[in-house]
Amino acid sequence: MTKSNQHEERNIYMKEDFWELIEEEKPASILPNELVLSYCKELTENQTKWVLYTCLQMLTICEIAEVENVSVSAVKKWRAGAKEKLKRSGILEIV
Repeated sequence: MTKSNQHEERNIYMKEDFWELIEEEKPASILPNELVLSYCKELTENQTKWVLYTCLQMLTICEIAEVENVSVSAVKKWRAGAKEKLKRSGILEIV
């Protein structure tokens, strides 16, 4: 058997109709806005942005950086600062 035949026999290729039926879905926000904002009282503006984007809109660090037009490392700093403050206040243990 040639390699191309082996490849064809081992792989299944879905028809175009199949891909049209697949819906891309992000999970809905689990926490209400007011509850999330109540956790952010001690945070800076950028740290609050990270919490809101992450918890309510389920965005990744890369997506947040793109939306805010900043570097990924900047968003990582927001995250680290927010997590530290939330740990100190005991909120991160709850969530």
